[in-house]
Amino acid sequence: MPGAHWVWLSILLYVIACFLPAMPPIWGSEPIYGWECLASLIIGIPAWWANPAYFLAIIFSWCRCGRIAAVLAAIAALLACSFELMDLPNQGWMLERQEVGCYVWIMSLQILACNLIWREWLRWRERQARVDIGLADPTSRDSIAPAT
Repeated sequence: MPGAHWVWLSILLYVIACFLPAMPPIWGSEPIYGWECLASLIIGIPAWWANPAYFLAIIFSWCRCGRIAAVLAAIAALLACSFELMDLPNQGWMLERQEVGCYVWIMSLQILACNLIWREWLRWRERQARVDIGLADPTSRDSIAPAT
């Protein structure tokens, strides 16, 4: 079973991404850092909504609600990837690239999603194996009692 160290690695990368340049300068010479993107609440950009989904996925994974956490992490990862599909204006030009912080942010969300989906898949296989050998009731979610 994949461990919680992958969740902590994802959180560490997320924090690192907040302190790295995420976008090239738009109105000056300074790049826009990840924490500025997070704090700006750019609600109109779909990729920004990956942040609340990411935080909820972490909370649900700590509360042992694996299926909900996996779905939220997958949503966060897909929303983050949508940032690559957007064209953002830059004083009449279009941004052609993001900075390294953006890619570290996307990677942190991908790691969490892969970990939680993999963990749920392993749990599903374990439940199926129990049902196949008759140790569990097929209608029960996590029961290991013999089927009657």
